[in-house]
Amino acid sequence: MKKFIAVLIKGEKTPKFLLIKDGLSEEDLDGMLSKFKIEKESIQATCDMGSNILDPLFLSSLENEDGNLKLVENYSEKVLDVRVRRNRDTLLEATDKQFMEALSRGDQTKTKMIADNKQYLRDITKNQLQDPSGRFYNFFFNITNLNIIDGGQGYDSPPKITISPPTCNEMDSITKMSLGSVGKQAEATCSIKNGVVYEINMKDWGCGYVDLPTINVSSPTSKNSRVAKLTPFIINILIPERK
Repeated sequence: MKKFIAVLIKGEKTPKFLLIKDGLSEEDLDGMLSKFKIEKESIQATCDMGSNILDPLFLSSLENEDGNLKLVENYSEKVLDVRVRRNRDTLLEATDKQFMEALSRGDQTKTKMIADNKQYLRDITKNQLQDPSGRFYNFFFNITNLNIIDGGQGYDSPPKITISPPTCNEMDSITKMSLGSVGKQAEATCSIKNGVVYEINMKDWGCGYVDLPTINVSSPTSKNSRVAKLTPFIINILIPERK
């Protein structure tokens, strides 16, 4: 197992980042510091960054402030420029494709939602992307729907649907800080008809679902019953924050 650490040098704003073996002996660590020309006496602090791969934009925006890692003041503007503005045309193109697919199906709810999303992408501002505390909303990798693979059988009432949190919820605190509010858990309810799940309602699309989540549906109580099976439909476009 390897882990990432930040080494803060006295008098230097820019941290040095090292990938080291977990449980590295002090002698091995000394050798590594020497290899990177870091004098042990000059180290102000070391910070464990965890074992996750961190965003290069985030790493390049960290600085040493009195032995503590701090994001540079213009980080918000950097994120807007790199993650949103430069990708806006690509996102709009993807949104247009989603819009035409929904239109061809006659799905008025989805076409209205996507049309709102297109306008949001055009009008996007820093204030719309940040919550009151200054953290970023992350609307990427949303679960827009759950496809019904098997509606099940024998449901007397709508079953409870549980969508597992995105894997980034398990990231270390420093990674979470770099990604803002990424990792919001999605929520869904359903309707039944003749004991079968036939319609899904997404209460919260969530975000940060880079990997497919686990979808659990509660079991029916009737005899000769069968648990419904659902799979997620995930898109990677910006979705307006619903008030």
